[in-house]
Amino acid sequence: MKYTRMLLVGLVMALLVIMTIIPPALAHEGENVADGVFTLNFGWRIEPTYTGIFNGPELTIQRTETMEPVTGAADTLLIEVTFGGQSKMLRLRETEEPGHYTADLIPTRPGDYSFRVYGTVEDLPIEETFNSADGGFNTVNPIEDIQFP
Repeated sequence: MKYTRMLLVGLVMALLVIMTIIPPALAHEGENVADGVFTLNFGWRIEPTYTGIFNGPELTIQRTETMEPVTGAADTLLIEVTFGGQSKMLRLRETEEPGHYTADLIPTRPGDYSFRVYGTVEDLPIEETFNSADGGFNTVNPIEDIQFP
């Protein structure tokens, strides 16, 4: 009995330690667009995000009412990233998962990044800006936070 209680306490303690070490679940920001016809979910492909590591934004597009994925938007949407007054256009592409899109980016400076997604989806205009400063997805961290020695 005493051994079982000690084992249980040890397991609970280990679980608490693991929960504080493992980063929280992926943070993504969702917005209804085109008068609520579509839902866009936006965030970093890999979170937490660090400077100097291959990453990029990811976007899922679904019909709001049915949650059905929307395909073909890589040809009609543009994505622009902005940091510290500088901006760059990224090439959006659809992944093997329908309705899921990514672009490639290696963030080189820590801080908040903004992404402007604009164009059309099924001939409906889309114009949405996602900013990590708003807390919907992660700020870029300095790589030194995880480097050792």
